[in-house]
Amino acid sequence: MDIHVYDVIDSNTARVVKAALIGSAPVTVHINSPGGSVTDALAIYSTLRKHKGRVTAVVDGLCASAATIIMLAADEVIMAEHSLLMVHNPWTVAAGDAEDMRKTAETLDKAAAEMTALYAERTGLPSETVAALMEVETWYNAHEAVDAGFAHRVEDGGREKPRMAARAMTYLADVVQVPAAAAQCRQRLAARKAEARAREISAILNPEIQSIPAVTNLIESTDIMSKTPAEIRAAVMAALGEDTTPSAPPTKPGTFIHAGNGNIIRDGMTDALAARLGLAKAQDKASPYMTMSLMDMARASLTERGVGIAGFGSKMQVVGAAFTHSTSDFGHVLLDVSQKAMLAGWQNSGETFPLWTKKGTLTNFHTAHRAGLAGFPQLPRVAEGAEYQYVSTDDHGVPITLATYGGLFSITRQAIINDDLSAFSTVPANLGRAASRTIGDLVYAVLTTNGNFVDGKALFHTDHGNIVTAEDGMSPSVLGEARQKMRLQKDSKGNALNIAPAFVIVPAALESAAMQVINSTSIPGAEMNSGIMNPVNNMGTLIVESRLDETSASTWYVAAAQGSDTIEVAYLDGADTPYIEQQEGWTVDGVSYKVRIDAGVAALDYRGLVKGVLAPSNG
Repeated sequence: MDIHVYDVIDSNTARVVKAALIGSAPVTVHINSPGGSVTDALAIYSTLRKHKGRVTAVVDGLCASAATIIMLAADEVIMAEHSLLMVHNPWTVAAGDAEDMRKTAETLDKAAAEMTALYAERTGLPSETVAALMEVETWYNAHEAVDAGFAHRVEDGGREKPRMAARAMTYLADVVQVPAAAAQCRQRLAARKAEARAREISAILNPEIQSIPAVTNLIESTDIMSKTPAEIRAAVMAALGEDTTPSAPPTKPGTFIHAGNGNIIRDGMTDALAARLGLAKAQDKASPYMTMSLMDMARASLTERGVGIAGFGSKMQVVGAAFTHSTSDFGHVLLDVSQKAMLAGWQNSGETFPLWTKKGTLTNFHTAHRAGLAGFPQLPRVAEGAEYQYVSTDDHGVPITLATYGGLFSITRQAIINDDLSAFSTVPANLGRAASRTIGDLVYAVLTTNGNFVDGKALFHTDHGNIVTAEDGMSPSVLGEARQKMRLQKDSKGNALNIAPAFVIVPAALESAAMQVINSTSIPGAEMNSGIMNPVNNMGTLIVESRLDETSASTWYVAAAQGSDTIEVAYLDGADTPYIEQQEGWTVDGVSYKVRIDAGVAALDYRGLVKGVLAPSNG
């Protein structure tokens, strides 16, 4: 069984290796990697050491940094004839205050100690000698790696050498000089770094920035192009600020305070992408990123955080690192923009149920029970000095339970390279709309299916007194009858509830008729100056819902005020919008996103709802 570690080492690499180890079959791990996450490399080391079969490591090209940890887990290490090996101290890029820096340094020291112990165990060299080799970043060609004890032999008739512990001090003096092959490798890396430097400078001095007179003068009058990208960025910022005046001087001379959220790059890229997609207006911090493609942003998310990309051989590797590197903002940027698109889809879905239903909260997925309108008819009188008595409800509790609804979408590396903005705009927006439609389907299914209430009778039933029959279609008389039925509803003890209608919910087929009846000040059909007032004028807000047409184009409903016990839409912990989360892709070459919403729908009481039906034809 062959396993190939041919990229930057990350959690995905660890999962691949673990999944490939089956039973006790022999395993050959081929390595060509510049390194990566030390913790993930240690996890792979432990996994390989636990494997019951023989493990062979073959260094096909480069085995550097954290990749050497994986190599050390093998029972036999073989170097290809022209392969290279490099050991050095672990490093990282960090941000934060002094305490954060101290903690980061402590973590690096512990990682270095673990690597030193592993190297010393394999080579037989003293820990002090190994630490010195790591400190100066030592490179080996294939034969030198065997001589040093890191590898057992070189392929293609290469020589095997015993461990050279006895020559430790002499060997140290020799190997700190970079071998000729390593020097050639560094020349290639230097060329790639120069190319990367040019790209970084182009991103800083984009055409928009160069068109600013202060920056143009800076380029023409100085040797700024010989500076590092960080120095160029600082010089540009200084030039842009030369002719500006602070809005207020500092309270204490010489004291300057900067307050920020530590995510300037992330926020700027997010705003720029959101503006390009029409999800928000461009802010000032978005300016440096407005003209960047997604590929440019992937690079910038690494380089702006101090992560070099010169060692990456392809765009796919750059995008992969931008998704997975611990300091990169790229994955967060795409998540933020996808969330904006998803919420825009949710809010612009055109759903009508939020206008009249009651919004509730559930804290778990257990079935809850709600008391309806007749739950507490009246409070008992408390005499002076008497104890308060617990009141009880004679109403049956209405069950309501949460369920989870959701879907997945992915953003591939190819989409980033192709600058495909629709991958994280159209798709999440459609999922946001789908989430809203799903809740709407549940709400209107309660009305149209007319399932049984907790008393065993249909929600709309003659015994419930919430059905009216329209002899002449949508008319003031039938709406008035519906209002009266709602007004006269009583609890189980005969107490009047006096519920007022607030919404008239109709299918699209009745929209025009309902508008005419509800909005007319006089009865439709009467003379304009007859003085006959329309008794149902402005009786309630008209809501048109096309789902009703699918069941019956002549059936309509009246509902009590929002917040009344009509139909409740409950959300987990009150989160009434979809939630989106991100995970590095396993089945796709990119990043997967999950959109979900936890909601439950139930009719709380029949007394706040009335159904209007067309009388059957006698013909």
